Amino acid sequence: MNKGKNFVTLILAWLWICCDVGTSSSSSSIFSGDNSPWAWDPSFDNPVANPDAIVISNNIRFTILTSRLVRIEDCSSNNFVCEDRKTIAVINRNLPVPIYTSEIKQVKNDNNETKKYLTISTEHLTLTYEIGSQLSPNTFQVKGRFQHNNDDKDHQSFWTYKYGTVDPLNLLGTIRTLDLQEVVSLNCSDHTQDAHCEPGLISRSGYAIINDTLNWALDDDNSWWVEPNVDKEDIYILGHGLDFKGALKDYIKIGGRIPLLPKYALGVWFSRWYDYTPRNVVEIVKEYEQHSLPLDVVVLDMNWHTKDRWTGYSWDDHLFSNHNDSISYLKYRKLAVTLNLHDAEGVHSHETHYPEMCRAIGKVQDTNETIQFSIVNSTIAYALEDTILRPLEEDGVDFWWIDWQQGEGEKGEGGAAGNKQNPTIWLEHIRSTNAQRRYQSSRSMVLARFGGLGAHRYPVHFSGDAAQSWDELSFQPYFSMTATNVGAIWSHDTSGANPELFTRWLQWSVVSHISRTHDRGESAGRCAKIDPETCVIAEPWKSENAGANGKALRLRGRLIPYLYSSVRKTYETGVGYVTPLYYEWPTLEGAYETANPHPSKNPSAFASQYLFGDDMMVAPVVNPSNKTTGLTELRIWIPPGIWIGLLDGRIISGASDGSSSLSLQVDLEDIPIFVKAGSIVPSLPVLPGETIGLARKEYNHLIWTVYLATGAPTSGVGIVYEDDGVSTAYLRGKSAITRAMYKIEKSHTPHSLLRGDDDTTTTSTTNTLTFTVATEGTYDTIPSYRTTTLRLTNTQPPQKVYSNGIEIPYSRFGGSGTWKYDMADAAVVIELTPSKIVNGVVVKVEMSKSSLALDSLGYRLRRANSAKATLDEIRMTPGSQTGESSLDAYLMRAASSISNLEFLAGNGNENGNGNNNNLESSFEKMIQLLDDEILSGAMQEVKDIYNSLKPLSHVVDEEQRLLDTIAVDSNIEDHFPTFMDPTQPKVIHRLERAIALLNDVV
Repeated sequence: MNKGKNFVTLILAWLWICCDVGTSSSSSSIFSGDNSPWAWDPSFDNPVANPDAIVISNNIRFTILTSRLVRIEDCSSNNFVCEDRKTIAVINRNLPVPIYTSEIKQVKNDNNETKKYLTISTEHLTLTYEIGSQLSPNTFQVKGRFQHNNDDKDHQSFWTYKYGTVDPLNLLGTIRTLDLQEVVSLNCSDHTQDAHCEPGLISRSGYAIINDTLNWALDDDNSWWVEPNVDKEDIYILGHGLDFKGALKDYIKIGGRIPLLPKYALGVWFSRWYDYTPRNVVEIVKEYEQHSLPLDVVVLDMNWHTKDRWTGYSWDDHLFSNHNDSISYLKYRKLAVTLNLHDAEGVHSHETHYPEMCRAIGKVQDTNETIQFSIVNSTIAYALEDTILRPLEEDGVDFWWIDWQQGEGEKGEGGAAGNKQNPTIWLEHIRSTNAQRRYQSSRSMVLARFGGLGAHRYPVHFSGDAAQSWDELSFQPYFSMTATNVGAIWSHDTSGANPELFTRWLQWSVVSHISRTHDRGESAGRCAKIDPETCVIAEPWKSENAGANGKALRLRGRLIPYLYSSVRKTYETGVGYVTPLYYEWPTLEGAYETANPHPSKNPSAFASQYLFGDDMMVAPVVNPSNKTTGLTELRIWIPPGIWIGLLDGRIISGASDGSSSLSLQVDLEDIPIFVKAGSIVPSLPVLPGETIGLARKEYNHLIWTVYLATGAPTSGVGIVYEDDGVSTAYLRGKSAITRAMYKIEKSHTPHSLLRGDDDTTTTSTTNTLTFTVATEGTYDTIPSYRTTTLRLTNTQPPQKVYSNGIEIPYSRFGGSGTWKYDMADAAVVIELTPSKIVNGVVVKVEMSKSSLALDSLGYRLRRANSAKATLDEIRMTPGSQTGESSLDAYLMRAASSISNLEFLAGNGNENGNGNNNNLESSFEKMIQLLDDEILSGAMQEVKDIYNSLKPLSHVVDEEQRLLDTIAVDSNIEDHFPTFMDPTQPKVIHRLERAIALLNDVV
């Protein structure tokens, strides 16, 4: 820190986190790859650069911030005094000085004129400037290497930036809002200044430019803006090549970290524009509970306050005569609360705390004049926060939803100058830094639109009242992943004008930054224009697709440990947890094609795909389903490597050259999510009666799923980061890291231990999987004991299972201290008894010696079961009515094999005798039979029925059609004593759906 700051300030920098400050007392990153001193330097936000990093040539100042990040200033407009204060976009320039050289050379040009050039070289960049000249394309350029990362020496081609050049390959950033729009351009040249459009910090050109010239400078304590940047020109060059993640990491060194969100923010939010009463609020919570749905944040839209105008800061006593009782109930249920604000109209005299605000600003109360909203007068602005809003926060409001547009023209509301000085970013700044200003230990968060570069320090961003359409839904994944290029974290209204659209929107939300349902009732949006009986409201259980909706929300709840660990990594690295695929595969064209803004308009193109955390790839369904099959087709690009379905164990593989793709037929309940083979994904059980406030709860039970398949890595690591989830105590080391690791090795075991016979002189070679869990660190509320469950996907039943040296018995239906088999993803499931966290866990699994692959078996059987269920509805499953021996009933046998395989996987081991020779053989035989005969037979028998009936569906005369049907197969009525005409369109459609489901089973 600067020498003038006292000891108390130094201590407070450690104790309180502002969204502009990111510190920790740890000595190194919790994730691999960042052990630099900078990561934990408490003097993070010093805007004055180290003098050793500065090179000055006349009125041009160069600051070498990192080997790939350089600042260039023209200081001629302020008596040659350069800007050393923080700005909205840049708050720190005091970084370790990288190795660089600086030299002056004299060169003769074509006209035999001698000119002097300054050359500055770092490990990655070479800057050349013609001394004494104005900055121009002819006088200043930067050259660098294309590299994916520091270890990649294969990409040694060069890029060149000439001053003022427009970059045609910028990967774009984000804009202020999507209000009432469907698909918008993210190219900033298409927008006016009030859109706060920001280009990406990364580009396929190899460099990106940050223009800080028009940003406003902040005062010494970072609390208020004072005047525009004094430099004539102030730009930063990020020369990252293709190391996109490295560029973001460099930017947060100067721009500030993306804050660690409160853990509850990653759970499920509920919101509606509706006049809820206290009783309604209780009923909503109970509905979530009764349907076993997670709920973590309750949002009260503007209806909470008095209604005579948009702006209001006092509870509406007609609805909430005792608002403290309602807030107390939500707090009792461990739910976070946010209230909606529209600040633009100021504080009116009827507001509850109007007198206090008058006293705070020295206003005579008797006039009853409205106190005008201001973002340029710090006295008024802070009085609003401290006299009007703070009492509400003390009642239990956790954060604010800053709504309304606040006036974003050339002269914005609240006295703003416009452009970089705008109400959006400054309200975010004030309300995100209030806790630090008041020396509180709570984390800060807002829900607000995007205010420009630097707003990454003030999440979460709210995209406004988006259009309720398939086009808008299909645009949002692209919009969100692209916003990561400037560090933005978005929350979108999850709604829909029909049940299918709502379900698909909900599914997208649970694998996005923030999962928040919201609708505007029947008064606005698409629902104002259609039959209200078909319009879906944001209550997931009130839908014909309630099952699919619930499955999606419970998935979000399960993934809280994975998500929170990902957010911690975002805090450390600046790389978001919803990222484009080109971050990982920047040299493969398919990775760019999946950043698709219009997948609903071009079904033949790749779907929008992104990484969700480090280990998952998601391709959300954003198109309506085929009306005949009920399935939605989408084409995905498969990145290099092996990928495994998160929930069903399906295996897909991508070629190393990026040439692999696949067409999927996705059912309504499914979300295409694939996990990198070898990953270990942590999750929670989502149990009835325990879903309310789930994200706030400690991890008393962690499920670790190891994603295995043929060809998967023989070792892997998974991480869970923990702290109290709401305070800044983690900055004082109050946090824990739990690491799970697996390793598969060949082992030699005495034969008697495998089979229980008397001959101990022979040995058997088998693969042994060793799984360990160890926790480092602690915090005040960490559990003493924890239950650990291990899942091994696509794995044959084991020979033996041991936990800390003690054998774990098989149980058909599982339970504490046992293992079972789950055909959902062909997984061995081992549930250990609760144990002390400090003791750790060691599990050894002696794996089957069989080489028979189970890849995708769980997925294939699940699809067969869905096909059977489809035909069961019309009583046309082959063999379903008479079961006579002339029918092989392959489809029925495939579906029933799910339970049979689970039984054969270990039944007989319940007494611990370990003698499963015959069972293993039976298990293998059934799998072989499924592969060789049953699954292909299931497809064929359904096709046979379809081919017999399809031609008859076009016969107009119903009586003749039935006669023709009997002529085609005289036994059809014996096979299907159906209660409907077997050739009517509904039957044909069901058969087509069954065939589509079975297409990728055989």
